[in-house]
Amino acid sequence: MDSLSLALAEAPIFHSISPEEISSMLACLSPRQKKFQKDEIIFPEGSPIAQIGLVLSGQVHIVKEDYWGRRTLMASVGPGECFGEAYACLPDSPFPFTATAAEHVSVLFLNASRALTICSSACPTGAISFEEREAAAFDEEAVKVHMESRRRQEESKQTKASACGCPGAASRAIERGGKAAGESCRETGIPAQSQLRQWPVQIQLAPVTAPYYQGASLLIAADCTAYAFGDFHNRFIRGRVTLIGCPKLDPVDYTEKLTEIIRRNEIKSVTIVRMEVPCCGGLERAVKTALQNSGKFLPWQVTVVSVNGEILEQ
Repeated sequence: MDSLSLALAEAPIFHSISPEEISSMLACLSPRQKKFQKDEIIFPEGSPIAQIGLVLSGQVHIVKEDYWGRRTLMASVGPGECFGEAYACLPDSPFPFTATAAEHVSVLFLNASRALTICSSACPTGAISFEEREAAAFDEEAVKVHMESRRRQEESKQTKASACGCPGAASRAIERGGKAAGESCRETGIPAQSQLRQWPVQIQLAPVTAPYYQGASLLIAADCTAYAFGDFHNRFIRGRVTLIGCPKLDPVDYTEKLTEIIRRNEIKSVTIVRMEVPCCGGLERAVKTALQNSGKFLPWQVTVVSVNGEILEQ
């Protein structure tokens, strides 16, 4: 029995498997041991992986980098622990993080496809069994009823969460009447009226589903645009549901939430208003990706505002 099998017996992935059985299993798993220097990349982000990484010594950091190069530590993997196993078993799914050596690291790579294959000659017998059962016929209508029930439950939870949380985050529609924002009379001194149709407006606080989304034109704007462009309410907010965010200051990626908002509501069109500064490109990319991921084909446009308050592109 080799020292590697003895060491692997302590790893959770080989729990309850004896060193002798591990030694036999390794013959099927095509093990490959490799050492990495500090800060050396083990798995790059976006690459398909076919091997499970098992740390023998040192620490591996799983890192996520955003559009602007800011890095977030997602996990720290130590001796006996695995990384990349979920994506190694899904060859068509690229690894969404970067795995790097936090120090001098020794990693054992195991072939994921071999791990998923039953090996009658080398693997322990009796470890896997199959059971046949009678299953009810597929009922499409019952599935639709169940999915609709789940959707209503999620909406109910979301409503209760808003009611029990910050009162300022409670979802509501706002009815407007009278003059438009641009009809403020400098001559009469009558203040301009807000054209905001709903609350909240921050992307992070906005609900995924709400009645005011149905049949609405959606405005997704960078925070600064309303301050830079003087006629913002009348030109952009009027007649639209408004969501705002700052891709530089908000510590989140808007893509997933915007995808669900577009996918789960009857949105008519999407207007993106951003500043000319480079960091605002993150908002535009998030919206475009959300439109693609939603599976819907909606009319959309991008308007770029300069720091001087002029419209540069439309």
